[in-house]
Amino acid sequence: MLCLRQWGAHEHPSLMRLDEASPGNGLLLFFRVDDSEMTLKRARSLVAQLEEEPHVNPNTQTMEFSLRDPDGYYVTISALSPPERMEPARRQPKKIF
Repeated sequence: MLCLRQWGAHEHPSLMRLDEASPGNGLLLFFRVDDSEMTLKRARSLVAQLEEEPHVNPNTQTMEFSLRDPDGYYVTISALSPPERMEPARRQPKKIF
């Protein structure tokens, strides 16, 4: 996925300062995974802390979290699809004889 953004737009952490030259500045890596719980567990074992704790993205309705890789790049991991919701039971139409 390629998503082009304007500097400072949307408050993305690595797009806030054009004059900052640290590794990862200006680049957001975004991955979608089919097993977000296992991916989160694995991520927690690899990094000291997450940049963003798991939360539901209001735009996609998917669970996501973010971290910095060893080179300083900002990485967001998102569930492939929103969690399934239980549909409310539908009433059966009354039969009229």
